[in-house]
Amino acid sequence: PLCFLLISVGAHNRCPTYTAMEEWYSAFNLDLNPKLEWDAGLSSDACNEARGIVPSNAPHKFKAEKTFTKAGLVPDMIMETLKDGLKDNTQTENVRKLPDHTKYGCNSFFEKNLVKVVCVYKTI
Repeated sequence: PLCFLLISVGAHNRCPTYTAMEEWYSAFNLDLNPKLEWDAGLSSDACNEARGIVPSNAPHKFKAEKTFTKAGLVPDMIMETLKDGLKDNTQTENVRKLPDHTKYGCNSFFEKNLVKVVCVYKTI
């Protein structure tokens, strides 16, 4: 039981990065700019920034936060949060204008009812 508790506590402080997430973020970014390229290392940077640990040094970022009244499916909550971020026209247009082959990574962090999503972008 103690070992399980330690694993649970440790897992709660991480971002949920796995292949399905990459697909969700890729679908979102494809709509904004189809010439971007996924980078798993930048996904880790985005996780640290979403958690408030270390800000990424990436020159371009897309950030979104949304508070939910009740829990839902993780992919739905992430997509709703990303869609809310589209209301910030400046960051949306910045992503649309990024050059071909710009590398990006995204991640999310859940804290109670708050979902934070960060995508970071680096040009070659």
